[in-house]
Amino acid sequence: MLTLGISALNFVAISFYKLSLLNAFYDKVETELKLIRENKNQNLPEYFKISNSIINEKNWLLLTPSLNGKFVYINLDHVNKKTKNFALNLFLWETFLIFALTYIFYKLLWHHIREREENRKFLELILLTLSHKLGNFLAIQKLNLEILKQKISSPALDRLNKSYNFIETEFKHTLNIIRNFKARKINVKNIDLKTLIELILQQFREILNNKKIILNLKETKLTANQTDLGMIFYLLIENAVKYAEKEIYISLYNEAKNIVLFIKNDINPNVPKGSGIGLTLAKRLGERYKMKLFYNEKDGYFELKCLFPTRKFHDFFTINSIRNK
Repeated sequence: MLTLGISALNFVAISFYKLSLLNAFYDKVETELKLIRENKNQNLPEYFKISNSIINEKNWLLLTPSLNGKFVYINLDHVNKKTKNFALNLFLWETFLIFALTYIFYKLLWHHIREREENRKFLELILLTLSHKLGNFLAIQKLNLEILKQKISSPALDRLNKSYNFIETEFKHTLNIIRNFKARKINVKNIDLKTLIELILQQFREILNNKKIILNLKETKLTANQTDLGMIFYLLIENAVKYAEKEIYISLYNEAKNIVLFIKNDINPNVPKGSGIGLTLAKRLGERYKMKLFYNEKDGYFELKCLFPTRKFHDFFTINSIRNK
């Protein structure tokens, strides 16, 4: 339909252009005829021919009225050539325009589809996280309730209280991600990462009472979305807090063009291995910011290294901030 519509418009435009050329050409011919009538020695232009007999040559058109009994012919090659050039230029420009619009439409559609797919996967991951955390919480409470049925136990009550506080904090964090889901592209700030880590550790102070924390944090700032970055750091630190037995080491520093977060903790053999959803969610949140996450388990320790490319991170948020203003 688009092709047919453009073809119809092209036909009208070319016809109108040729008609305009013919009108201008005939006006010029009339002027030449007047000059020839007044001056018989007037030089004839190349598109003009006067003959005593009929000419059957191609592209020569008989013009009426005749001139003193002779046949006057005009050549329309000039008009036809201009019309063809106009049609060719029109075709080339419209072809370029169609391809450009098609490409722009494709890019916009691809971006929209990719964004929808990212959002779908992200929300699926959020639901998995919620169900995973809720499942862990219910399992702990079931065990504590079984103990309470047998006898009143202060440790059980203490575990119930800690579990409740922990799941409440986790739930608030997850809700905060969902609440800020649409605004995370434009809610950009210059974040002090050292302060951010210290604030997150404060949230785990009750769990960390019996664990040694070693911090080596350099003053580092990053322009990013506060909700996303806060959740990434929270999930990575939470993973160490949850599975550490006695000690946790956290380091923050600059390396080349990257900001590096390094976390190392010993592994508590009494804590069941997790499903890895927390690390998957952190990695998923960091994908759009070119974050790289590496981790491995070795000799009873779990090591995690997270790289934030400072330049790309800053450029990404700067561009998206401008686009959304």
